[in-house]
Amino acid sequence: MNFGQAIASGFSNYVNFSGRAARSEYWYWVLFNFLAGVVTDIIDIGIGIWLTTAIFSLAVLLPGIAVSVRRLHDLDRTGWWVLLALVPVVGIIVLLIWFCSKVRTARTSMAPILWPASAKSARAQQSDRLVAREQIKQLAQRRTARRGEARIAAKHQGSILARGLEKLAVRFDAGDAESGHAALARAEHVTFAAQS
Repeated sequence: MNFGQAIASGFSNYVNFSGRAARSEYWYWVLFNFLAGVVTDIIDIGIGIWLTTAIFSLAVLLPGIAVSVRRLHDLDRTGWWVLLALVPVVGIIVLLIWFCSKVRTARTSMAPILWPASAKSARAQQSDRLVAREQIKQLAQRRTARRGEARIAAKHQGSILARGLEKLAVRFDAGDAESGHAALARAEHVTFAAQS
């Protein structure tokens, strides 16, 4: 983002406290405020009244807070951390360090905010449930096939290993699939290793 885009974004998102602001957007906004502050100070010195500086400061107060909050969002922090500026010296130093830091995750600043699973839409949750049900059905079918293979091996070979496999396959039923897939994957791995 260049200087002009950052200023345009700052004023177009005048009171937008949601979303993200890249590091360049935030620092270009700070640079604009500094340069415009110098210009308004020069004008006020010429006039003799501090009128333009006061008007400019009021005009950029809310957009400045909004850009700061969006910058904190980009760092995966809540916008309420901007109130840390009210703590003398230490609060401002901490915020400066955060505002200078890069994004902690591997995403770009244009990526959407990832919401927790509870905030997913009903359609997304439904598709997740359908996928989970399909996986449970597939696991049950594989277990049934393995039980049959273990029974056949027990009849033909009569080995202790085949009977142990049958007991292992019977122990994991569809109820286990709902409780978690990690245990099933380990049990299937053990079954495959024992069969080969």
